[in-house]
Amino acid sequence: MLVAVERLEPGVRVTAPVFGTRGEILLQTGVVLTPEYIALLRRRGIATIDVDLGLTAEAGRKRVLPDALSHAVLRQALKVSAVARRSRFVRRDPELVDVVKDVVDYISAHQVLAATATEIKVHGRYIFTHAVNVAVVAVMVGNRMGYDSKTLVELGLSGLLHDVGKLRIERYLIDKPGPLTEEEFSRVKEHTALGFEMLFYEPRAAEVALQHHERWAGHGYPRGLKGKEIHPFAQIVGLADVFDAVTSDRVYRPAVPCTEALELIAGSGNFDFGMRYVEGFFACVAVYPVGTPVYLNVGGIAVVMENRPGCPLHPRVRLLFDDHGRPVTPPADLDLLAEHGVRILGEVGWQEALTLFRRQALPAGANSVFS
Repeated sequence: MLVAVERLEPGVRVTAPVFGTRGEILLQTGVVLTPEYIALLRRRGIATIDVDLGLTAEAGRKRVLPDALSHAVLRQALKVSAVARRSRFVRRDPELVDVVKDVVDYISAHQVLAATATEIKVHGRYIFTHAVNVAVVAVMVGNRMGYDSKTLVELGLSGLLHDVGKLRIERYLIDKPGPLTEEEFSRVKEHTALGFEMLFYEPRAAEVALQHHERWAGHGYPRGLKGKEIHPFAQIVGLADVFDAVTSDRVYRPAVPCTEALELIAGSGNFDFGMRYVEGFFACVAVYPVGTPVYLNVGGIAVVMENRPGCPLHPRVRLLFDDHGRPVTPPADLDLLAEHGVRILGEVGWQEALTLFRRQALPAGANSVFS
């Protein structure tokens, strides 16, 4: 579960690495939170982290990338930003290409299904981690659309570099806690042209930097391109950019729930993004991560056990509690793709999840589903 740091309690386990502003790992996956760790996160300005209540030993929770690979990509993003701040142009280097190849190889080999933002994201300062998250989502979409490895590497590089122009925009505008004025927004929009100029020696990435805010129906910027006038990479990166942006906590607004983010993207086909790109996106994401406790419309609380490509709203779940909060013995496995009329109403809140799964004793026979 993605939980605000201010709401954390000791005793829960971290399920994704948390990075500092220099790319250093503040907390590794698997660390059990203590009051000292929570205080550290607050001091370092971390807004949210991904944690697990240990709901089931069988769910097989997986992240899109191993921690070491996530860390390697983030360090390359930080390296690119350092170069961009002191140089007129940004060029790829062998280490950057190698780490993107590693991402492509891992995603292609494992065909991992990303279940919502928490499975994809690395957590740390937004401007850097955003580049990583966008690159990973873009590669996943391109992979589902059948791009070959060479093309996926170019797509991943374009995703990592798409916002490089923002490094030339005044920091106070990027981090402004309130709405931008019309003049300020015009300045921020210049990051697309600035990125294009900075990537002069990387023509494909330069096109993506310039076009990732163009929209299918012609209402984007900076040139108001329409449909197939927009580079396919810019469409994919633009879609990944929107998904990561709306599901991230920002200084001026909290993260949008993943269900709302997916509804937004589902309605954007042939308006913001070409339908084939939207379909490619939905082939590799699901709404609820494995291990998430959810409410069912027929009553009771279940935990998500498995997600499948193309079925973002119909995972396999295990019913653990009835609508009175009493344990179901034995737990009942349900395939929501086959169980007509049974659907998920929403995710169980953090505090209720703690109450149910940490403090309520289970009768004999039910313990086997818990780690």
